Amino acid sequence: MTIERTAEVQRRSRSRYRVGPDSLRALRDHLDPQSLRVPILADPRAWDLHGSAVAAALEPLRPEVLFLAGEGEKRFAAVERLTTELAERRVHRREVLVIFGGGVCCDVGGLVAMLYMRGMRYVIVATTLMAQIDAAIGGKVGCNTPGRKNLLGGFHHPELVLIDPGFLGTLPERHLRAALAEALKMHVLLPALAIKPLLEPAGNRDQFALEQLAERCLDGKLALLEKDPFEADLRRSLNLGHAVAHALEAEPGSTLLHGEAVAIGLAATARYAEMSGISTPGRAESIIDQLKRLRLPDRTEQETEGLASRLEAIADHRGGEIHLVVPAGDEGVEIVEDCDFGLLARCASGVPVAL
Repeated sequence: MTIERTAEVQRRSRSRYRVGPDSLRALRDHLDPQSLRVPILADPRAWDLHGSAVAAALEPLRPEVLFLAGEGEKRFAAVERLTTELAERRVHRREVLVIFGGGVCCDVGGLVAMLYMRGMRYVIVATTLMAQIDAAIGGKVGCNTPGRKNLLGGFHHPELVLIDPGFLGTLPERHLRAALAEALKMHVLLPALAIKPLLEPAGNRDQFALEQLAERCLDGKLALLEKDPFEADLRRSLNLGHAVAHALEAEPGSTLLHGEAVAIGLAATARYAEMSGISTPGRAESIIDQLKRLRLPDRTEQETEGLASRLEAIADHRGGEIHLVVPAGDEGVEIVEDCDFGLLARCASGVPVAL
């Protein structure tokens, strides 16, 4: 690792993340008091709901708002549009870009900040549960290209991430529950974090549970990223459930939310591990039962042959194989180097846990 990259790893610390209320006050305190305006890249729905509060909190600074709407705009055309708008508004690289929204805003906004004028500072105000427990953490930025998720991107850490569960009161139920799949994934990876008791209260919007869930998922993800923050090794436990999820999302016309695809991926890998003798009997049932209690899907109706083909395509993109992360033993995970894509696809369709 180069000196520059080592220094960046050392700078990335828990202190850049703040969990709790009063995020807008913290945002105002963080911004340069001599600034005349604040460039903001916002999700339109989040801005409609909370924009007036943001503007009031930032006074006398003037918000200069650009919008990014949903997964359909997670593409390079949006990056080009946004960088052009920043230039037209004469935003300088010394200004701080504020990202206000969910996972797509975090990914694309971070990429814009990385590329604009060779890089500008940015801050994230995460307004969805998926952003608060996953997308805003770790500095990964990127966008999709036709047929490929996150093909373009890099690592560009925000200087501050504000995680305020208060924003989740207006989050649609389906989006809240989909994000719980990422929290369940973290429980499977690091049971010592004691995430499991928080899942159902968080799904019922208990504010204390949501705040504790954000704290523990943050600590867990940072711990797992510590030794390999730049993904030099693709055999990463954080990919649990994601090989299947990406294959499901790649089906033309798929309407799955990312968390819903991850939920199916968790169930699929749990079945695969138990059928392969990697996990103890009953562990798959335990994970699937938890998904059902959270009202998340545990199987897909997608045709298994097509799903297997898409899994093979993902393997081709990764040098010929998928390092499949699966639940192992009674707890923790194991990485399978030689994956049976046909079996994995059948497991995603809900094949019984039996040989």
